[in-house]
Amino acid sequence: MHNYISGKSILIVEDEIDLLEIFEENLVSEGCLVQKAQNVKEAILITKENKFDFILSDIRMPESDGTEFLKYLKSNYKSIPKFIFLSGQSNFTDDELMSMGALDILHKPFNLNQLIEILKKHI
Repeated sequence: MHNYISGKSILIVEDEIDLLEIFEENLVSEGCLVQKAQNVKEAILITKENKFDFILSDIRMPESDGTEFLKYLKSNYKSIPKFIFLSGQSNFTDDELMSMGALDILHKPFNLNQLIEILKKHI
């Protein structure tokens, strides 16, 4: 069976370290090249040095949120990676997030199969 996401580079931005590690472990086991950041500041530094196929970003994080990160990417790069929000509670509707440039929204709690399916859908 062909693994469509194998070899894809993914940046995960999530402030909850347990979740970050679970996402990383599972995506690496699918053959993805994963980098991780615990906040927007780290994520910006990482995107200055690397190119990604996908960015998975939490919305609500201390200091700055995922929507600010997406705005930064859109204003600083001609083309941005496929951006998927990982959403727990948010002040934004799905339509608002999509109009900001998100490709998809995965609502917490979700299982890892849902995450893999969303990635495959957008390749």
